[in-house]
Amino acid sequence: MPRLALIVLLLFAPLLFAQDDRAAANAQEIAELISRLASDDWRTRERASRDLVGIGEQAREALRKALTHDDPEVRVRASAALIRIGETFSFAVQCAAGDDEHLAQHGRASLMSLFRIDDPKVLRELTAREMQVRGYSYGPGLNIIKPPLLALAQLTAASGLPILVSDDAQERMRRILELPTMTIQVGGDAKQLLWIRDALTRAMQMALGNPTPDNALLVRPMRLGRALFLYVTPAQGGGNVAQRCGRELIAALLADDANCVRAASLLAQGAAGESESAERIRKEYAENPALTRLMWLALALGPDAATEALVRKSDTEQAVNLLGSRDWTVLDMAARFLRCLEPTQRGSVLSPTIESSSDATAVTCALWLARDCPLSDAARDRARRLLASRQDSLAAASARWFAGADELSDGELEAVWKGGENLPINTAFFQATSELISRPKISERLVERARAALRGATPTQQALAAQVLVGRAVDDDVKVVIEKLSGAAGDILLARQLIGLLQGVATLPEESEKRLLTAITDPNVTTRNVYMRALRALDPKLQLAICEKAETRLLELVGTKAKEGEEAEPVDKWKDAPAYVMLARIATLGIRAGQGSMESLDAVARFVESDNLEYAKAAGASVCDALSGDVLFQTLDEWKTRVGLVHGPAAAVEGYAEICRRAAVSKDRNSFRRAYGAAITINVPNSWQIRNELSRLQVEMAAEPDGETRQRMPATLNLSQLDVDVK
Repeated sequence: MPRLALIVLLLFAPLLFAQDDRAAANAQEIAELISRLASDDWRTRERASRDLVGIGEQAREALRKALTHDDPEVRVRASAALIRIGETFSFAVQCAAGDDEHLAQHGRASLMSLFRIDDPKVLRELTAREMQVRGYSYGPGLNIIKPPLLALAQLTAASGLPILVSDDAQERMRRILELPTMTIQVGGDAKQLLWIRDALTRAMQMALGNPTPDNALLVRPMRLGRALFLYVTPAQGGGNVAQRCGRELIAALLADDANCVRAASLLAQGAAGESESAERIRKEYAENPALTRLMWLALALGPDAATEALVRKSDTEQAVNLLGSRDWTVLDMAARFLRCLEPTQRGSVLSPTIESSSDATAVTCALWLARDCPLSDAARDRARRLLASRQDSLAAASARWFAGADELSDGELEAVWKGGENLPINTAFFQATSELISRPKISERLVERARAALRGATPTQQALAAQVLVGRAVDDDVKVVIEKLSGAAGDILLARQLIGLLQGVATLPEESEKRLLTAITDPNVTTRNVYMRALRALDPKLQLAICEKAETRLLELVGTKAKEGEEAEPVDKWKDAPAYVMLARIATLGIRAGQGSMESLDAVARFVESDNLEYAKAAGASVCDALSGDVLFQTLDEWKTRVGLVHGPAAAVEGYAEICRRAAVSKDRNSFRRAYGAAITINVPNSWQIRNELSRLQVEMAAEPDGETRQRMPATLNLSQLDVDVK
């Protein structure tokens, strides 16, 4: 042995022997303390428990062995000491899922503590005050009539609220799920918890035949950390609801089916607010990748590169099998797993489901998740056939896959286009198809087909045709759109698409110009409004020319002729004009003011100052053509606060609403948020109508098409039957 090494050994030998002696002494001390846990003296047992906790990590193994001790007092105190020292998720899960009942008791108690669901601040039932509707988010409502499993899945998807059924409510819920259909009617915004709770309660009462209180089910909104969910229990249930819910969540986590995945999703959401707990779950999963329950917990915590790398090495069959579940929470967890796979692997894993499954939910989700992934020839052919489905989510998922495909055959492109015969414009299918035809090489192949469809009678295909022909329109196309707008006046979405084709058009065929001029001065307000939107899409010079001709036409309608070169007639010359004439004039004055006519701008302002409410509101909308940016907002702000301006607030509300309408078309989120925030703070008569409209627009603004490609799952599961309807 080298001399230096010998010297080092001699110097440190006493220290090493001392450490061994202390370790032996500690082991003996720990063993003695554990034996005292069985003492007949309560103080001795208490002191031993405290000392073991104080020793901490060094006592862990001995305490774990004590979990199977013959004395129940030793087992209980050993478990409590381990929990206080800090049990691991992995050991707790292994114990709880094992066959030894003593270890299982420790595992369940540890999990309750680790997830802190025995703490009323972490898991509790929401108070009535917490459930109250917030703000003015009325929303368009939701009306679901379909098989119960699909109805509940769509409700969860729309609201983001998972549904958990208590053990003692399972039998009654089973009776509901066996019914052919279930009706759920949400009266307002599906993101408002109170409306969802009430809608689900009514739906279950109806499904159970309006049961007596003893047989009814109660929907309890619960909070777990930051996560909200609905807990369905018997109406006459007793005991601590949160404690019972917590025990059932832990029991579900230990199951070997979809219940485990659902529970993992909820428990992880609760742990997500605790960064230390979240990191421990991820770390322990990395150390124990074979523990499936830890994998689901880690996945539910959100994106993490290390977790995703481990998931890619896991058995993919378990996630594919979950696509057969119709529980939205479970489907979302399956999507989290499959999103971790590389595109080629994901396409290969999902192809068999797409090829042969008869389950509409499974096929829809598989197609959605296969976006940008290569599919087998058989799966691709099935996707083409599914474009003819009358179930929106199924057809949309197929169209969305083709929108992400590198190349499409003529037959596939024809199938996508033909799918527009089956579904209306306000569908996910239309959005997905719009994304596809926006690709330049695809739209070029559709020009002739689009011209034929534009002249046809199918609204969805007309709307798609208008998108294809933007920038390619000829006079005949413009003429068709001007005529079609009359029939589309009551269909906002179709009208919007048709008007898009007119964007920037600098000349109109003479016949079309006359039709437009007649329509913007029409007595029918719906016709007038839709053609005014069409007018605003044209080239500014053409807009001004038509507005000047409209002024002359309107004066003729009231028996007065405009003087040559006069920009705007004084108000008193219009005093005997019918209301529709004045409203049409106010609309055109805004465009003329926006083109630089100060006289027109002054005329718009005078209508705001008048004692006619309808004229003031029309002027509020018209000023959006005259002004823009900060100047527009400043003007509306001044109107709503000016003393003595009787209808100023109403004009301002209408102005803000018009900004929102236009922002919804252009997807200008900044302008929308600014105008929406200002509009809902003003109280005027019948303001609920404006607020309902703004809420619908808000929902539309939230549905960002580009964002769909990044979503794990569709925004909603809009299926009408459980089985695929196209062979």
